[in-house]
Amino acid sequence: FVFVNLDDQAASLAEQSGGLEADIRGFAPDLEQLTHAHRLTFDMKANWKNVIDNFLECYHCPTAHPAFVGLIDLDTYRIVNHGIYSTHHDRAGGRENNAYDTIDADVQDHAVW
Repeated sequence: FVFVNLDDQAASLAEQSGGLEADIRGFAPDLEQLTHAHRLTFDMKANWKNVIDNFLECYHCPTAHPAFVGLIDLDTYRIVNHGIYSTHHDRAGGRENNAYDTIDADVQDHAVW
């Protein structure tokens, strides 16, 4: 991860983000051994505020993202805002999913920051 702040008077990322590092390490204790696997790039002709607002709720998920909802237990899906970042945590749903091959998956927790 590379974080850049051009304000030389700004507090450090650790100070601004509180428990972010601990939260990430709780789900990825092998963080230093992780390697880049894939990158997705999206060119959106949209107001970024609408995109972020859409990301910070999942009321639309059952209708707009049924494959995602099939992967998780939506009753456990939680989005929590922490000042400058948000967490998205849930448990695996255990249902068949045509969009993603999860046959060999042993991970039951999902986390996004």
